[in-house]
Amino acid sequence: MEYKTGTFTKSLSREQLKEISKLLPNPHIYNDSIKGVKILIQEKYKISSNEFDNALDIINKHREFSNNRGKEIIFSTLSKSTLEKFGECAIGVRDWQQASKDIKHSELCLLWVFSEISGWRYIDNYYSEDLNDLYRAAKHKHNITSYSINPKVELSYVINGMKKCGQKTYAEILNQYLYVHKSNGDEKLKGSFN
Repeated sequence: MEYKTGTFTKSLSREQLKEISKLLPNPHIYNDSIKGVKILIQEKYKISSNEFDNALDIINKHREFSNNRGKEIIFSTLSKSTLEKFGECAIGVRDWQQASKDIKHSELCLLWVFSEISGWRYIDNYYSEDLNDLYRAAKHKHNITSYSINPKVELSYVINGMKKCGQKTYAEILNQYLYVHKSNGDEKLKGSFN
């Protein structure tokens, strides 16, 4: 199933690339510690230096995996204002139907996609690599409106989808609303992971 993503090498599966991404040093200390880590990874996964370099190239270009090593690749543009409106609606401070009038269609689609990619609506098991296709479909094939997403119900799913896709900055902005919502005793939000 994971091979449909196209994220693998001749010797390494997607899951192994994900594991390796978690072993790699952050880019700001990379030069100081890569030699030892490279040898460790080559021995553990029985790969050559060229195969390691190929894996590193894939990891550096991959939203989810590059984020594992502290390098975020932001997808599209969600304004802070839109994220705040979504969060405020989730905790009941604002009315979603009114607030969503000021949100661009592309941003509304992206919020829907993050909720969708978390996998809660359907049995489909999405990977972070599905982000581009889901976003394109949301914008051009689905009729996404403010009625397609419910902030009060879907806040944790949107956050989970963001994290799954390596969108740490977006997730951190919305996380503050999740904690406010939970501290108010509302248990409707479930499933958020750290």
